[in-house]
Amino acid sequence: MSPSTTFGIRIPEDLMREIDAYQDTAKLASRSEAVLRLVRQGLPKHRETTPAAPASQDRASGAAANRWGHATSRKIANILGARETSTTSNDFELDGLPVTIRCARIGNNQVGLYDTVRDRVAFIIAAFQQREGHFELYRLTPELWAKNCNDVAASNPNHGRLTMSNRSRFRQFGESLGEIQIEEQTDD
Repeated sequence: MSPSTTFGIRIPEDLMREIDAYQDTAKLASRSEAVLRLVRQGLPKHRETTPAAPASQDRASGAAANRWGHATSRKIANILGARETSTTSNDFELDGLPVTIRCARIGNNQVGLYDTVRDRVAFIIAAFQQREGHFELYRLTPELWAKNCNDVAASNPNHGRLTMSNRSRFRQFGESLGEIQIEEQTDD
């Protein structure tokens, strides 16, 4: 037998009924055996149909994302009661402390930060948009960001100046600030 890993997942009832039906039809001894067989049958099909990874941002899409991030951070800052301290960055003052607000659209689970920004703020606030449209907010100190961020690729022109952090790191090391809803925005 090959090495294996055990893990637990919640399976919706409708899928569980299908697994049970497959187990009966295939006359298998257990649900586990049925799940294993279904996974093995499905993976080759998945490999054949998995789309190529999306292209990275180009200049135009990067500029559009930047405009969306600035507009969204301003709306979030307004809800939080923060005061804008720069018209060209996502820097604000919240409760007397300098902060930056970084935003990620649906489908994007990471935010970026220049080292110069990290070094001038007390907190990094990340806003991750959810499928339902609201944003989950997290706060992280610059020290925790520096310990838990990733460098951008060496081919990125901002390598050595820009780092990225994802939602799971904010959840693990940061503080949740709750959820907020902002008015809808038009796409660029």
